[in-house]
This record gives sequence, C-alpha cells and structure tokens, in this order.
Amino acid sequence: MPTWIDRFQYHGLYDFGEVVIPLDKQVASLEWSKKLKALGVRQESAFYWLEIEDDESACGASDWELSANCLIPERAVDKVSAFTVAELLNRIPKIIEGHEPERRSKPSYNPSYLHIFTDHCIAWCVAHRGIDYDIYSDNSDDENLANVLAKMLIHLIEKGIVKVEGVNARAEQK
Repeated sequence: MPTWIDRFQYHGLYDFGEVVIPLDKQVASLEWSKKLKALGVRQESAFYWLEIEDDESACGASDWELSANCLIPERAVDKVSAFTVAELLNRIPKIIEGHEPERRSKPSYNPSYLHIFTDHCIAWCVAHRGIDYDIYSDNSDDENLANVLAKMLIHLIEKGIVKVEGVNARAEQK
C-alpha cells in the first residue's frame, strides 16, 4: 500500500529528497507586494523586491530582484516588502468582530474567523468566514500561500473591513 509520500512523488508533485523551495515561492509576488505598499502597509520585512538600475542600459532601464533585508545594494532605486507567509499571517486579523455583510437580514454579533486550507489539488484556499457568510474567499489555483494571503489582506483593506493602521499595529506587536 503506497504512502501519501509515495503518491506525491509518483505524481511528480513533490520531491522529498532535497527540499529546497525557491524564495520567490515563499514570499508575495511583486504584483501583490506593490499593491500592499500602495495601500499603506508598513514596509518592514525579511525580504524585499528591489528595483535595480541597470548601469549598462542607455535608456535607464531597471529590473526587479528579490533580496534579503540585510543585502540591499546601493544601486537599488526602490524597494517593496516581499512579505513571507508568517509576516502576512501576523498582519491579517484571525477574528473580525462586528462586521456584518449587507446581505444579512438582521444585525447580530457574528464574528468571522480566518480559515486556511487546500482544495482537492495542491492550491491554497483562504477564507474569512462567519456562521452563515464569507467576507472573503480565494479559491484560485495559486500554489503560493503568500500570494493568496496578500490578496486577502488587500481585499480586507480595500473593502474597509480592516484599517491599514490596525494592520500596521499588528505588525509592530510581533
């Protein structure tokens, strides 16, 4: 009888030999990181997306690369926090109290709770759920949990469900 490890290896989904996950799969992508910065999320993280000016380009072109906080070169012209899963979980409220979606017929105290799970494949699903409603649910096919959490945080801020000041205050509490 094959084990779950055998099934994963058989389908080529995971190699348990040398476990190395590329850094860009452990942090929020540049796209979601830029949106979080634009919303005012405090830019403090272990890793950053750096815009590096190309010295050889006559038109002043630049490229973005991923770097650890302690390794930021002088030629970086801009930096955006590349939040890890742990950093994003620290910023997203685990419980949201007092939020009642418009579709509820009568007001009542019904908090929502953070849920992180996988669907039937390997993609991550994230939801903030109350007893009979979802504030947010992402069932995309993104295998990068940091991206899915970043999208949730963006949604919560854009819809006014959480305030960016509260997100930044939670980050300070570490």
